[in-house]
Amino acid sequence: MFSSSTTLVSTNTLLDFLENLQIAVALIIVSVPEGLPLAVSMALAFSIDRLMKDNLLIAELSALENSGCLTDVCTGKTCTLTAGDMTVATLFTGCEEQDTSGQQLNHTLQENINRCIILNCEARMEINDDEHKYVPQGNAVEVGLLKYLTQSDKAVHEMLVQRETDDTLKLLIPFSPYRKRMTVAY
Repeated sequence: MFSSSTTLVSTNTLLDFLENLQIAVALIIVSVPEGLPLAVSMALAFSIDRLMKDNLLIAELSALENSGCLTDVCTGKTCTLTAGDMTVATLFTGCEEQDTSGQQLNHTLQENINRCIILNCEARMEINDDEHKYVPQGNAVEVGLLKYLTQSDKAVHEMLVQRETDDTLKLLIPFSPYRKRMTVAY
């Protein structure tokens, strides 16, 4: 039947099987009620190692625990998971940080900031069917910038139309995770 030189299982396969058996026995032993938190922590640690190999960083371990099972992770251009509702909280102008709630900016500086937002934004204003008013649509970051302009009582739709009539787009290089910026030339 079998000669003495024939092997049924390779040494590496046998070692892998024994390692997995050892882990399974350890999990069974600690799965009694007192050891269940340890078993869950070990499972999460193994999951974190696997996610790190895929270059995914989990900031809070409880987020992974609450999600249960992940098969695909989809992110935006900044590679972060957010609710997609961005707002402008502070502006950094020159060498100082300005809180947007009680803004005390020079009028000329504020107009320059508004113009820069309009010129560098690909988001658009669309009419909301429920409220019959313009709301920003598009990339979440750019929508947040347009919301900032609408909160300061700016006619954003008119500013976007004026951009299309007054300025000629010469070059647009979209945001790239490698360049970490977008380039627009008018």
